[in-house]
Amino acid sequence: MRRFVFTALAVAVAGCGGAQDQAETATQAAETTAPALTAADLAGTWNMETMTETSDSVIARGVLNFGADTNSWTMTLEGRPPVPVQVIAIAGDSVVTRTGPFESVLRPGVMVTTDAVYRLQNGMLMGRTVAHYSVTTPDSVLVLRSHAMRAQ
Repeated sequence: MRRFVFTALAVAVAGCGGAQDQAETATQAAETTAPALTAADLAGTWNMETMTETSDSVIARGVLNFGADTNSWTMTLEGRPPVPVQVIAIAGDSVVTRTGPFESVLRPGVMVTTDAVYRLQNGMLMGRTVAHYSVTTPDSVLVLRSHAMRAQ
């Protein structure tokens, strides 16, 4: 019975448009898909601003320095030394990173490690970051967002 339902559904879908139309649609979709992002695509200096998830007020400014290989990436917040950025993955239009531990901008004296996902959109890096604070209280995690523009 299941086989009959799937076969009938396939026939119905195929009947809704010609095979040629479906092939052209698939070809157009493949042609518009951007090539996968690489470390070399991101290499350079990016000026970054970070906000809380619910506000447009900038809480931190910094610079992301990305090398052509992922072993030399750093983040430098204003007035701070560079912090190594570990690249977890690069896939599609996204890069996943881990940074820290380093002293928090929002909680002086508290160490923080961040996990971020940046997406390259219209020439900008748009990111979501989860900050993990080294505390034992319930407020040990904060979600942030950031954007970065390539420095000229």
